[in-house]
Amino acid sequence: MRRGAALPMVLMSLGLVAALVVGGAFSARQFAKDARIAQQALELEPAAERAVVGALAELDSVSLAGMPVGEALAGDSIAVSGVSTRVWTTKLSASTVWITATASTGLKPLLRKRIAVIAMLSTGGASRWANLTWLALP
Repeated sequence: MRRGAALPMVLMSLGLVAALVVGGAFSARQFAKDARIAQQALELEPAAERAVVGALAELDSVSLAGMPVGEALAGDSIAVSGVSTRVWTTKLSASTVWITATASTGLKPLLRKRIAVIAMLSTGGASRWANLTWLALP
């Protein structure tokens, strides 16, 4: 080993260790923040599902027959305890609808959860919704 090389090597090693410590602390804080945001986003899903179910309950065969194919109707925006939900109903065919619901928060961080369902109206006896296909939208 050459004379005088120990001090620069120790200083470089200390710099690398410090960079690793700072990087580890940053990634741990970022991971905790992402986990909190994911937990808050999970709390929006029940509100979006309630909005879709409510839209399906309100839609009957008479209102579906009066709606042209391809038309999309926007429902009222409902805000409950800081969560705002909005519903869109689109008629895909004579007996098929696509209902999309978006639940969002007005607080920071702004979070949104959007789900949809494709439903077919079966008219065997009493009118009821069948073949529900649930979709998680980005």
